[in-house]
Amino acid sequence: TLIQQLEAQKAATELILECDNIFFFSFYDEYDMICNPDNYKDVLHFREEINSQILRWIYIGEHLLTKDNYEEHYRKIYEYYMNYNYASLWEQLN
Repeated sequence: TLIQQLEAQKAATELILECDNIFFFSFYDEYDMICNPDNYKDVLHFREEINSQILRWIYIGEHLLTKDNYEEHYRKIYEYYMNYNYASLWEQLN
């Protein structure tokens, strides 16, 4: 499922990057933020502080995916999440 999700995101990114009027950001490489259960207010939503940080990044253009950097971005996050110790999340929650 993870491989399918990452491949689908990459394919969607490729389609989006063909549009000149869309700016596309990805924060999946902010591992400390994403992998810390304390940063979530529920299973899907970040806390307000994290949302504010994401807005700051968007404002200054950080994490913007382009035709020049998206492949490297997906290579890095694929490697990270395919090798992540998911059992450690359950340990943190218990």
